[in-house]
Amino acid sequence: MKVVSPYRPGPAVSMEHRRLGPFDWDRALKCLRVSVRAACGCETYTLTGSDCIVPQPALKYVTRQPSLMLWILEVCLRYLESPAFDDDTVMISPDVLVFQDLRPWGTADLGLIVRPERKYAERPILNGVQWWSVAAKDRLVAFYRDALRIGETLPAASHVWGGDTEPIVELVSPIVVGMVRRAGMRVRLIQQSEVIHELSTRDQRALDCGEPPQPPTRAIVDFKYLRKRYLQGYFDATIGSAVAS
Repeated sequence: MKVVSPYRPGPAVSMEHRRLGPFDWDRALKCLRVSVRAACGCETYTLTGSDCIVPQPALKYVTRQPSLMLWILEVCLRYLESPAFDDDTVMISPDVLVFQDLRPWGTADLGLIVRPERKYAERPILNGVQWWSVAAKDRLVAFYRDALRIGETLPAASHVWGGDTEPIVELVSPIVVGMVRRAGMRVRLIQQSEVIHELSTRDQRALDCGEPPQPPTRAIVDFKYLRKRYLQGYFDATIGSAVAS
């Protein structure tokens, strides 16, 4: 198994990223890589553009999409098409830390984390983690080509935020937990609470006070949106302290 993480350096475009302010993505990728090595015993590669410079091991591809949202779909497609996709792969966004082996969830052609509850109707998929089976290479390539094609038809607002997820939602709907047949593939839709440990307000307060957070109870801790500010501190208090010892 290997892990890949899409990242392209560039200025903040979306309101969400501008509100976050400065964030050390290179450092986040390093923390992700260390966490994956400790939990899964495998390497993490940054998926990036052919002209981008990143400090971590990288797989670089020629890309043309100017929008970050569509670029994420494009660079994932380039990886799936490439000879580098020669093993089962977990795609993880850089703002995540891993605390358990991720192999047990890789039982389908494509694995996605979903939250089918009504309150998440507009964002039923958490697109920051996906499982890709190398045995389904051709089907995954076709799936991502369709996703990119759909993404290019979305309104401009989606190209700023959400355009990497909306096409995948369209292709795998209806969203139900379990093993389903979608887009000619076996797709495992995994309940968010089975895999994701949400950074609690209590954890944030503890980190603000220099105290250790509660140990994670799930395989992945996701630092979405403003929680990114806590990624480094959480890493230092958990994985970093273990590595140092």
